[in-house]
Amino acid sequence: MSEYNQRETLHRNYTKNDVSRRDFLKVLGFGAVGAALAASPMGQSAMDKAISRLNTPTGYQLYDGAGPPGSDEIHLGDQGLRDGDTIDPYLSNHMGSGNIVIIPSGNYQWNGSGLQGTYNDASVIGEGDVVFNLTRDSVGGSVEAVDGGDAHVENIYFDLDLSSGSSGSRIRTDALHPDSTVTWLDVVMDSGFDDGGGGQGQYTGRTHQGVANFICNHIEGHADNGMYLGNYHQSRSGGGGGRVHVEGCFLQNNNIDNIRLGGDGDVARNCIIIGEEVPVHHTGGTTGRGIRVRYPGEGIEVENVHMVMHTSTPFGTSSRMEQPGSGTIDGLYIENHTSSAAVDIESGTVSWEGRNIHTTGSRTTVRGLSSQQNVNEGSGAESPSTSFEELGIEECDVDIAGATGGHTIC
Repeated sequence: MSEYNQRETLHRNYTKNDVSRRDFLKVLGFGAVGAALAASPMGQSAMDKAISRLNTPTGYQLYDGAGPPGSDEIHLGDQGLRDGDTIDPYLSNHMGSGNIVIIPSGNYQWNGSGLQGTYNDASVIGEGDVVFNLTRDSVGGSVEAVDGGDAHVENIYFDLDLSSGSSGSRIRTDALHPDSTVTWLDVVMDSGFDDGGGGQGQYTGRTHQGVANFICNHIEGHADNGMYLGNYHQSRSGGGGGRVHVEGCFLQNNNIDNIRLGGDGDVARNCIIIGEEVPVHHTGGTTGRGIRVRYPGEGIEVENVHMVMHTSTPFGTSSRMEQPGSGTIDGLYIENHTSSAAVDIESGTVSWEGRNIHTTGSRTTVRGLSSQQNVNEGSGAESPSTSFEELGIEECDVDIAGATGGHTIC
């Protein structure tokens, strides 16, 4: 078992009713305070908690602090949903523009439908420990925001267990209007780590025009990218040109790229990436890079990102870009145990500036930056942090039963 994460074993135990509700809240990162709140009738409601999370750890504000999108609150417990039920029909009946759907704490069977749709101001929010157990070997569809409205998914653990035949399995995220936003907050996407698959943890597509936020999520064990963002078509004619904001996320053991960026103004901030081993892609390939800038976006930002990598290149850009792009690194901490350079900006592809970069491990090379300040390779470099507690970000506490990795709570 990974030294960084005991979440999977604890979750498996929970599904067999071997772990108490309070223990499971700790597994998901709430800790003692969150467990007490959830257990108390005087604790915060799901709505109150959602509103309190609208400022992220670095002050990036969601929806101007006005609350999650939607106006009509519907509690699925009041509609008859009970622990162990199949949740799809409840979602299908109540997810819609203008609605805020609250899911009561429980472990639900999920056939892969009901959540996806096109929304103008809608939210679905888990209350306490909410687990979707996928009953199929793949999942598809999209969560889309339209007409300047927003869509919001919060506090759900997706236990996907994707099969080896699940190439292309994913839930797509697109804001289909320049003023629309789609947010995934406090979400776990666990693929089950089956070899020979093609599942993607989170994905934005060609039509994405607005902003996609991925805040305080845990993405693990996906064979075809953890976060497949900054889609290729966004940087070409006919693409939507949307941007992504990744903050406070923990990614572990995803094949191809843990985080892929490349749209104008894309941001990755306050993230932790662990690469020890990866599931085999359905084509038979394994890479497992940390962050890869695949597309030629301008003004991409990478700030305060920490990595421990045994699989492939921790940070790099692609020579396959059709045109140059640009970006800034400010705070990158890498422990590199691969044969690749720790930071590899491929020649002629992009103009990247780097500040406050620290590389340790067996290969500490930093190469290709157009300018650099305070770059430390090897001796004297600071080691990466492997928990948000170490980073001093209390809003994204990922201590799990003594382990140093796991789910994140804003």
